[in-house]
Amino acid sequence: MTPAIIFHDYQHALAALRASEATASHILLLTAAGAANYAGPDFLISIIKDAGDAVPDAKFEAVIDCGDDPGAVMTALRAGWALLLFVGDPEIAQKVESMAAQKNAQFLNRPEEVLDLLNRPDPDQAALRWLQSRTKR
Repeated sequence: MTPAIIFHDYQHALAALRASEATASHILLLTAAGAANYAGPDFLISIIKDAGDAVPDAKFEAVIDCGDDPGAVMTALRAGWALLLFVGDPEIAQKVESMAAQKNAQFLNRPEEVLDLLNRPDPDQAALRWLQSRTKR
């Protein structure tokens, strides 16, 4: 299972990608729960792009959490997101998944191994230590 690190801002995204680079670990860089609604897919994708440019050797895939809002899914697809989380009604999920497939995007289940960088006094150290603990398994 690919470890996931939840970011809340640019510094968190940088910390996660620096840890990925330092440990040569592939990660999922995951937005906070429902972030598609309150931060917006365009803003979040710009954070991902800028952080990825700053840490070019990081191995990651970006995932946007759309909560239970199918409208957020559609907005994220238009913004170019390829990996999405959606926790809404299963019937609606089937409909938005078929739309996502037309854009070569896919839905993921919420990852089991997750580090949330919110309220971490030193996000760089938290991400690095967490990924190091996973590589020792």
